[in-house]
Amino acid sequence: MHTWTTGYGIFPGCASEPYDLTPESKKLRRFIIKYFMDNQTGPNIHTIQKELGFDQETLWHSIDQLHIGVQVMVVPGTEISLLKMPPFSYVPTRNEGTLDDGRIFNLGCAGESAAAHKLFPGQELTVRSICPCCWETITTKWKDGELLENDAPDAVIHIGRGPDDWSKNFVYTCENINFFKNLDHVATWEKQFPEKKGATMPIGKVYQWVKPQAEARYWDYDQPPDVVSTKSLVSTSLAGLKKAGFDVSAWE
Repeated sequence: MHTWTTGYGIFPGCASEPYDLTPESKKLRRFIIKYFMDNQTGPNIHTIQKELGFDQETLWHSIDQLHIGVQVMVVPGTEISLLKMPPFSYVPTRNEGTLDDGRIFNLGCAGESAAAHKLFPGQELTVRSICPCCWETITTKWKDGELLENDAPDAVIHIGRGPDDWSKNFVYTCENINFFKNLDHVATWEKQFPEKKGATMPIGKVYQWVKPQAEARYWDYDQPPDVVSTKSLVSTSLAGLKKAGFDVSAWE
């Protein structure tokens, strides 16, 4: 039997320094993301055990390794309540992606929604996102690293959680990375939820921020786990976000 790392709902925190994934963790990561790509949803624990043949301890350790490396998300304090396998989500979110061939996916945060299309070279991914302020839809189309269409020309990505807090609970962090219709909608949202005051960037610049992760995920089988620090593929430091083009004045 494994040892529980936290109580229910208590996030164990993310890694801040690089570490090595086991061969089993890499195999699990590839299996889950490929399953999502093929089946439009993720595998449950029964399917994973049947297909990979991992015993309980090996599977738990592999999930835990991926969890602290932000490469799978689990309901904190549970063994098998899988939530997300970035860029995909087991559960509905504010973002939904539809491929040319009709496959439909629940996507993670706004950043992951901009990155997801890179898993499908040559295909157009239409992403429908809900603005948290007004619940109106923002529709974007992405293909091969390009934002092809955007029906909300003033739309921005907003991060409503400071980088120093990201590693404390990445599920909550992901919940607070969203597309908004415009900066006025951000201001309305932040007035209602002052604790979510944060950074913004025009939607047209978002892919360049997530590009390193988008181009490594799945295509690099040995990709190391992500870390929540300046050593992250997608910088999660204040300086890194500012360099990427975010207006971080709310945190300065």
